[in-house]
Amino acid sequence: MNTQSPLLLIAGASVIVIVLGALLWWWQRGGDRQRRELDRAFRDIATERLTNVVVPDGEGGEIHLDHVLLTRRGLVVVHVKRVRGTVFGSDRMDDWTVIDGDRRHTFANPQSSLYDRVAAVKRIVREVPVEGAIVFGANASFSGGVPRHVATLAEFRERYMPEGRTATAESVEDFFPHWQRLCDAVIDANLERLKRL
Repeated sequence: MNTQSPLLLIAGASVIVIVLGALLWWWQRGGDRQRRELDRAFRDIATERLTNVVVPDGEGGEIHLDHVLLTRRGLVVVHVKRVRGTVFGSDRMDDWTVIDGDRRHTFANPQSSLYDRVAAVKRIVREVPVEGAIVFGANASFSGGVPRHVATLAEFRERYMPEGRTATAESVEDFFPHWQRLCDAVIDANLERLKRL
């Protein structure tokens, strides 16, 4: 009986586990960096923020929101897309394609769902300006032009960055009652969801 075979098998399996663990750590670290950059941008831009919430859609259902920011320009509904590679998409295309080396995948044009999210928030806050943006991380680039509501994180930061923190505080003061209405709607929608469980 050869005793080296089981030892070689165990050593090989150990190397595979270590390599997979290192790859997972590296992948998560990149995601953590992107999350930190996103959080930093949101802190710079907004005075208040809601993240990963559900609100009524105005038609008897609910809709999920990645982020809603209270800014000097009003409210901004932000949908974050985490993809790596070159994105081929336009306002009129139903599906967008991402090519990263020899990998390719498609996803539905995120703008129509963004319109639904913005409409749901507008129904709640009424008179306040509500805009929408789809933010792509630094690992994505667009080929052939950028669709209307799309921005990289750097472009998004530039678009919404206030002149100064005091100017931001003064300019959003009138929006707070409407912001509170949105926060109340989030609480009500989540309580209703818990009741159904």
